[in-house]
Amino acid sequence: TATKITPGLITSVVGVTGASNTKILSTTTITGDPASVDVALTAGYTRYELEVFNLAPGTDSIAWYVRLSNDGGSTFEADSGDYAYQGLRYADDWNNISSSATFISVHGSAGGAAGEIMNGTITITGALNASTMTFVHASLDGDNTAAEPTMFDTMGRYKTAEACNAVQILPSSGTIS
Repeated sequence: TATKITPGLITSVVGVTGASNTKILSTTTITGDPASVDVALTAGYTRYELEVFNLAPGTDSIAWYVRLSNDGGSTFEADSGDYAYQGLRYADDWNNISSSATFISVHGSAGGAAGEIMNGTITITGALNASTMTFVHASLDGDNTAAEPTMFDTMGRYKTAEACNAVQILPSSGTIS
């Protein structure tokens, strides 16, 4: 299925129920300068893929974070120790690890100049299963603060076994432009 790519767009949230059973669940175009993008996870799927294109921070030198919600997006889990993650930046073998965080860092050291954007996929597994932890895998590319291309690969988890039904993408400071 082809999707239109426009600036500041999460082109689709794909629900996966089996090896080849996928369906586009929603499309979000970012307008204005929001502090975050919140996406509901539709019931009935075992894995969700957020395809992110042209996501740009409003300020320079930020990291991109993911948080999860268990109340449909009214609030997002952000207590100390809620998440654990490990990320790798391929440009220079930089590692980013935390076993007790208030977020999952999915892309660090992002630039905010014109054209310095983030693209890629954020995959969420086990979100609606109340008896397992929710896992997040992000494979994202973009520009660092020196306008150099970088690729980040991050795996993280929400450390409480409970159903999560919404995801939030946000910059470490400032807004999304």
